[in-house]
Amino acid sequence: MEEKKKGKDLESVFFKEVLDSMADGVFIVDAQGNIIYWNEPVEKISGYHASEVLGKNAFSDYLKHYGQNGLELASKDNPIFKALHSSLTVDINLYISNKNGEKLPVLVSTTPIKDSSGHIIGAVELLKENYEILTLQEKIRELSEKVFIDEFTGIPNKRFIQTSINSRLNELKRYGNSFGILFIDIDQYSNIVERYGKEKGELAIKTAANVIYSNTRVFDMIGRWGEREFVAIMLNVNDDELSIAANRLKLFIQKTGIKSDSLFLSITASIGGTLASKGDTMRSLISRAEELSFKAKMESGNKVVTDKSS
Repeated sequence: MEEKKKGKDLESVFFKEVLDSMADGVFIVDAQGNIIYWNEPVEKISGYHASEVLGKNAFSDYLKHYGQNGLELASKDNPIFKALHSSLTVDINLYISNKNGEKLPVLVSTTPIKDSSGHIIGAVELLKENYEILTLQEKIRELSEKVFIDEFTGIPNKRFIQTSINSRLNELKRYGNSFGILFIDIDQYSNIVERYGKEKGELAIKTAANVIYSNTRVFDMIGRWGEREFVAIMLNVNDDELSIAANRLKLFIQKTGIKSDSLFLSITASIGGTLASKGDTMRSLISRAEELSFKAKMESGNKVVTDKSS
């Protein structure tokens, strides 16, 4: 188990290093168009440091797009907008306005990032200065498939959730946009593996992932956090709404299950829920939700414990 965790950590570092070391400018937005990744070449092209733009909307003044006629592109013609709303990949020559107001000629390739169900969870834009696009589409496919999607379940992965939480925390501190975290730990996973085999354990995880992902609002963000853990980012909720959402998920998970020969194995989950505060970091927020989930598990499992109920 520890070796597997180390492998995942190394994988996370590797893909971040791949993005950070790319010669091309790369920035990534979530489904709402908020910037969640901004590499060093984009900093050089735009003049904006990552700390100035993370959590900000891509349609703001930070990276305006201009057509060959010198006029700013309408929202519907913006490559990011097309990727998010029309599921289109766009390759185009245009101009961007940097921090000093200069318009720079760039080659842009923008594509949606989709989960295994075809839902758009974000978009990635690559920028190149003054030379031909050679392998942009191949690079984008690698980003969408490897960087933010859990290969086993097909839903967003820990890297995506970490990045999204940091973005939401920035929004909370700047604009007061509330959100909460649900830490969802599948009960009795080890017992299922020991009694019925690894294949049934994996099926339980895939089944739970599908139930959780299919029964949350379209603008909430769900991802796999660990071997048997999932995290849900619930936007614009208060204590009561977070508790209602958590109990709804618990019920849906409880009502599903997997078959093993003639047996039907029920799947349950221990869920911890907490609201983010302006003083939180990603680590403190997750730690608090995980502790509440552990408390639920120690109280027999198949239970929800939130800030309000603990």
